Amino acid sequence: MALDGAVLPHARGSPTLPRSSFAPEDPRSPAEADRSAGHERSPPSSPSSTPRLPVISSARSPIAHLSRQMSPGLFLSPLNRVLLRSHTQHLMTRTPWSHTKKRWRVIHGVRTAAAVAVATVFTLSDDLYRVTETGPWAVITVVILLQPTQGATVQKSVNRCLGTIVAAGAAVLTGLCCRGMPDAVAVPFLIACMLVVTFLCTFVTGVASWRNWHYAALLCCFTYDFLALLAFREQVSSSLYRLLMVTSGAAVALFFAILPPQQRASEQIRLMLAENCLKTAAAVRFATETFVNGRTLPSLADIENGEVKSDVLHQAYHDVILSRTPFEEAVSNAWWEWQWRCHRDLSNTNYRKLSRADRHIVYGLVALDHLMRSPDAENGRGLAFETMLKPKLEALGVLMPALLCHVAHFSEHGKGKNDFASACHARALRAAIGELQTTLTEYGQLSEVHPVKGFTRDIAIGQLLIDTAMRVHDLYDAAERAITSTRPNLDVTLSNKQNEDTDQYCASTEVSPV
Repeated sequence: MALDGAVLPHARGSPTLPRSSFAPEDPRSPAEADRSAGHERSPPSSPSSTPRLPVISSARSPIAHLSRQMSPGLFLSPLNRVLLRSHTQHLMTRTPWSHTKKRWRVIHGVRTAAAVAVATVFTLSDDLYRVTETGPWAVITVVILLQPTQGATVQKSVNRCLGTIVAAGAAVLTGLCCRGMPDAVAVPFLIACMLVVTFLCTFVTGVASWRNWHYAALLCCFTYDFLALLAFREQVSSSLYRLLMVTSGAAVALFFAILPPQQRASEQIRLMLAENCLKTAAAVRFATETFVNGRTLPSLADIENGEVKSDVLHQAYHDVILSRTPFEEAVSNAWWEWQWRCHRDLSNTNYRKLSRADRHIVYGLVALDHLMRSPDAENGRGLAFETMLKPKLEALGVLMPALLCHVAHFSEHGKGKNDFASACHARALRAAIGELQTTLTEYGQLSEVHPVKGFTRDIAIGQLLIDTAMRVHDLYDAAERAITSTRPNLDVTLSNKQNEDTDQYCASTEVSPV
């Protein structure tokens, strides 16, 4: 959506932004600035006045003139608001991970069936079975190791082979030692060895820093106990045959895992994070519009009892919070992918931070959700709310989902779809936060003089929406720094003529940096 153009007028009585980190203002009036720049102000098309707009760029930035226009009033135009809302609605209806997950399940089922068929043909060889008598272990290994993603398959294969090698080697040594001892000594020695190995392996499975090797420790634990007993009573070669079959099954699983179409955990991470951001955007917009329009949400008890259908806010909270465990597993599995390790543009830690920041936005909606499901019985909407708070809240309701959709696109594709538009949306959101903070203060002072029904609840919800908007802006900044290698170069979006005009305008108006 094109954002440059004429400044749209505010509603009469819109407060001027205070000088703050969110909305610094030009010390001179707009008329003086225009006269010094060599321009004449055109008469307004309506009685409403155009207030001074916040500057959120450096003095020499080519987008300083555009940034001066990044006020919530720009998005209060019915046309602009409808266009941006329809665009974000189109993005929020997409479910990249849900639709991909269904296709992946089909591919994984076909891949596993083909791998089991190959392993079965290999193990049905009469000569092999007559020698080893452990052929079924290859088929069992294929079923256990072949996972939906490459990273998960590699992790389980490496862990299973490593655990089996260590356990088989230790079991062979234990069996050979026991064979040279009398039974009165061999039995206590075997029991002591099993106790020590079981304790060490179980201890390792509880160490968080060893999470990538927990499966190897678990395999080593019960494989050693199993093979040590076999080595004590039977031939030592049974441990070697088991190791051979497990290794063969792991090789078959890895071969089928790398066959196209490849399913990578790194792609799963991007899609899950993108979908969570889209669900959060839908929840934020639903909460804002519900409050602005004065609607009442059904109680959580009615939703849990099945009396009413779950709304967008409750469903988004449920889905985003419950996605934490599979997301963490996908991040751990992506560590094992060669493509991810060599060409990744975002570390596991950064992905975890982005997911945590998105969940914090949803956590912040809990208090807002409680207030809207338990409204004040005497709450009423007066003229002060309609003229002061409603336009600012509508701006937040449009800008927050737009930024979250940009973050979703960052997550899914590794780059911004429209870096210039996202930067403008971020600046507009900062301006909207500053204006809403000022308006809430004036609204509270006005309510003390002329009491408005439910004004305390309105102020509380407005402050919660400000906190949510700040979290959204922080998430956008974190995603922009982490996923994009460099910040978008907004200079190239303007022509040389625009750059010259903007530099002259900034120099003449002495725009102050943030």
